[in-house]
Amino acid sequence: MSSLIDCHGATDIGRVRDTNQDRLLIADVAQSYFDGKSHSPIPASSDPSPAKLLVIADGVGGVKGGETASQIAVQTIGQCVHNLATRHRRIDASNESSFVDDLRHCLTHCQASMDDCVAPDAEDRGMGTTITMAYLLWPKLFVVHAGDSRCYLMRNAVLRRLTRDHNLAEKLIEEGELDLEEAESSHLDMVLWNVVGPDREVKPDVETEELFLGDTLLLCSDGLTKHVTDASIAEILRRQGSAETICKTLIAEANRRGGTDNVTVIAARCKRDWQPMHPSIEDLIEDDEPGSSAVSDTDTIIINAKDLGPRRRR
Repeated sequence: MSSLIDCHGATDIGRVRDTNQDRLLIADVAQSYFDGKSHSPIPASSDPSPAKLLVIADGVGGVKGGETASQIAVQTIGQCVHNLATRHRRIDASNESSFVDDLRHCLTHCQASMDDCVAPDAEDRGMGTTITMAYLLWPKLFVVHAGDSRCYLMRNAVLRRLTRDHNLAEKLIEEGELDLEEAESSHLDMVLWNVVGPDREVKPDVETEELFLGDTLLLCSDGLTKHVTDASIAEILRRQGSAETICKTLIAEANRRGGTDNVTVIAARCKRDWQPMHPSIEDLIEDDEPGSSAVSDTDTIIINAKDLGPRRRR
């Protein structure tokens, strides 16, 4: 069968950092989805077919700690999703909710893995990582997220962000404590309240979407969005290049505008003109290098959500 999804990922150290604490994962998983109600003219097969697992993890908490956290994250999620697919060979309306809960729990498993890997008195217990995971099980998209990496969906030339940043600036904006102008000058966007790491209680966000032919999905670390605006990202995605071209162009643009952090992107295009080649399907159709050295005043830090407490509105 010809590939429905053109997918590519890339990471770059940037122009300032000495190491790269970002990690990414792209993997095929044998699984299928069918609910009998999809808009798609391409129904899911009754036999498992490759789903796509896309993960970006951006480590924080010092050089060694950040690298360790992001590496544990992608390894644990890869194994966790593989085990889920083994248990749930086919997803439909009857078990979709349970499957979504299991995807959410993948981040809890990451948390437990980090607790087990780091000694109770080790300095690395201050480490953590963002995780943005997209699971493409045609025609469904499941996004599980903690931190300030992002997932975007472009449809009909309109870019939409599917995730929210779990930093203190965005939290205070949501609560009416800060406006956008105040937030931009506060540097509170560098303070993360929700990440995966030892001695923390991660609170994953989960979003579910139905995909269409022609959609483009983008995952990225904040090394991209620190320098490249949503408008510029949208302009690059509208050029209709390959997923590989998108990744190279976005990374080059982030570095051209400063490159102060590691930059990692994954692009996935649902091909607009895709046609299945398998007869049983056709019969059903109607019409580079390793980020950051020691923590500085420009590095991301992490705090516990429980420390935030209730806030008084202005």
